Amino acid sequence: MLGVYAAGSWVALEVVDVLGENLGLPDWFFGLALGLLVTGVPLALIVGLRRGSEGTMEDAGTDVRLQDAPRPATPRSVWRTAGVVGVGALALWGAVAAGWVIFGAADDELVEASIAVLPFENLGNSEHDYFASGVHDDILTQLSKIGALRVISRASVLRYRPGEKTAREIGDQLDVTTILEGTVRYDPDNNRVRLVVQLIDTSTDDHIWADRYDRTLDDVFEIQSELALTIARELRTALRPEEELRISDRRRPTTEAYDLILRGRELYGRGVRQNEAAIRYFRQATQEDPSSAEAWAELANAWGQQLQLGAATRDWADSMASFAERAVELDPELPLAYKALGFAYGMTARAADAVPAYERALELNPNYTTVMINLSGRHWNRGRCAEGIRLALQAHLLSPLNPWPAGHLGDHNACLGRIDETRHWLESARSIEPDWIWSDYFEATYLLGLGSIAEADSIAARFVASRPDERVALLVEAETAVFAGDHDGARSASGRLLELAPDWYFMAGSARAHANLVFTASGADGSEMAGLLSAIAREEERLRATPDSPYRIKALPILHAVAGNREDAILWLERAAELSGAAEIGSYARDPRLASIRDDARLSAAIEKARSRLAGELASVERWEAETDPYSSLRQAPPQ
Repeated sequence: MLGVYAAGSWVALEVVDVLGENLGLPDWFFGLALGLLVTGVPLALIVGLRRGSEGTMEDAGTDVRLQDAPRPATPRSVWRTAGVVGVGALALWGAVAAGWVIFGAADDELVEASIAVLPFENLGNSEHDYFASGVHDDILTQLSKIGALRVISRASVLRYRPGEKTAREIGDQLDVTTILEGTVRYDPDNNRVRLVVQLIDTSTDDHIWADRYDRTLDDVFEIQSELALTIARELRTALRPEEELRISDRRRPTTEAYDLILRGRELYGRGVRQNEAAIRYFRQATQEDPSSAEAWAELANAWGQQLQLGAATRDWADSMASFAERAVELDPELPLAYKALGFAYGMTARAADAVPAYERALELNPNYTTVMINLSGRHWNRGRCAEGIRLALQAHLLSPLNPWPAGHLGDHNACLGRIDETRHWLESARSIEPDWIWSDYFEATYLLGLGSIAEADSIAARFVASRPDERVALLVEAETAVFAGDHDGARSASGRLLELAPDWYFMAGSARAHANLVFTASGADGSEMAGLLSAIAREEERLRATPDSPYRIKALPILHAVAGNREDAILWLERAAELSGAAEIGSYARDPRLASIRDDARLSAAIEKARSRLAGELASVERWEAETDPYSSLRQAPPQ
């Protein structure tokens, strides 16, 4: 009897384990099933013995004494008894599980799980700050793979330091229900790392859970995975099996390569010189561990950063793409690899493939704010305002103290032609980071296209006065001066820009400066025209190498119009209009440099076609806003 019951219970527990995992049930449900089945042991024995003692009467003429005599339980009765008791225990477990799924799911809909992981305090030598920072970043990444958990981005949590604000204050500012604090002590001489963490409820300032991990350095990845899974359980967060697998089955670089990767990350994106040092660390990491997807992905990202900073030649883009492709090949489940791939493809002739690469990164890491920002930017570059604005808002909710999402919300509202909302979001970005240069650049640029030329000129003048050697400031000053009819100002800013950056490829900046010199010239100047023609040739050559380059496409109508190439200007404008938002279309309608083709019916037709497309985009966004009220959780909603 006991053997039969034990065998059946073992099978039942296997079923319970699988069901619990697929339904996202807490770990204690397995213990509940085990307890019910153990409780059923004495019940099964009692019932089984009783059934064996009762006997049966199969013939009316049977002797009564035989009827009363104890009889052994038959195999059928044993199985029946064990089955009834076991099924009863499982039925009770199923009822509890069903209630949890039904009513627990309803609770999850009402209370969203969210967390901010504050920077970890380094308790060791200051030279190990990079290690504490890297561990913090990795734990954030692991938690971000959980779709049901809203994880605030690193860019926003880096502003907080231990003890500066209470949990309530942080929870209010970041709109999260919990925060994680921690300390790291790194002892490489003894191959040890100690991580002490505590999870805090922001509504009460109470500790939910705390633990200490004192392990060898080789175990640091297990710490990160274990911590992420524990937090998910403590917050009752639904965790899909594939998410748990991605967290627990992470492919790990060697300890030496990991240290090099963390050193590189601490320098990445902080300027040309720091980025050069980061590249050296990442390259060493790929040499130390050629199978590390993280090392190859980080190397690709750092190369792309140098390209954006104008500190590398265009042939770097091909190497960047090969590094990113290598990372994806080594680990097809690594979100960082797809982020690098999207970044690389955006710089090469395969720019159209950047979108699916970014989308794959978001599938693997639903909280990947950087990817949301990059993907939102790609939609904006093509005049796809509706999808872009949703991504930008999602990024803003995950990273409220990062100016980029707010800036992109300004971009997309300009794409829709909503000037008040554009001002609101660019001012929001400026309030987050007063030194963020793109607020002034984009606000002035969009105001030109939306018809507020005097205001745009004033913003540009203020911008360049505060940053006289900033290329972006000089470019926007030259552009606003052209629209305002200030030819001397346009020549001065364009000349200064070319002194600082003779071949600034970003936004076709240097080529635009050459066009301004020719457009504002009071007399024929062969050298200035030669400079413009040479710039056009360079931009078109670059476009052949990178066909999907919106900034270049949008500049070429102006370059050709100023050079007197009427047909080329029209053809490029028709192509550019397909990628442009409302502010850019407004610029084409007002730009004095396009006066020579203004009377061409093809220009008017291209602009009208673009405006019709944008009307559909605006209607789509307005329906979404009316149906979902997406700004309800913001401190300051945009104007309606």
